[in-house]
Amino acid sequence: MNRWTTLVIIGTGLLVGCGRGPQHAELGRRFLLPDEPAGAIGIIDYHESEPKATDATLVGQIGFKNLKWSTQSAMFLLIDPTEAMEVGGHVCHDENCPFCKGKKGALQSRALVMLVDGNGQVPPMDARKLLPLAEGQTAVVSGQVETDEAGQLVMHARGIYLRR
Repeated sequence: MNRWTTLVIIGTGLLVGCGRGPQHAELGRRFLLPDEPAGAIGIIDYHESEPKATDATLVGQIGFKNLKWSTQSAMFLLIDPTEAMEVGGHVCHDENCPFCKGKKGALQSRALVMLVDGNGQVPPMDARKLLPLAEGQTAVVSGQVETDEAGQLVMHARGIYLRR
């Protein structure tokens, strides 16, 4: 193989590799928080808290698997950390066990996160085109929380911190 062929192959590989990150990184930077917000709680803990705050900071793992429509809007699931744990052979004798708290069902352990701009609008693109999000990645998300008519927790996110 000559030098020019090698350069063309390397250059093509670099161009293809550059397209794998967020495509709208400039818009996405508005949502990224430089530091992790204090006081983050899991989704199950939020459901159990009284009184419920309308502004909250939640922690969980990012999920896209069940969101077929998420490619058209900047949304993703946030899954409570206890649901995401793999528990092998766990036997529980305590009703406050963090492993068993996640067994309460999808509505109690998941939140739909909608990234919202300054006008309260959700950008009409896949959240992964805005931010470097990956399935199972841990995130801390801050914003306004509400429960929709189906009982699903919905967060209108103003900021997100991605744990590395």
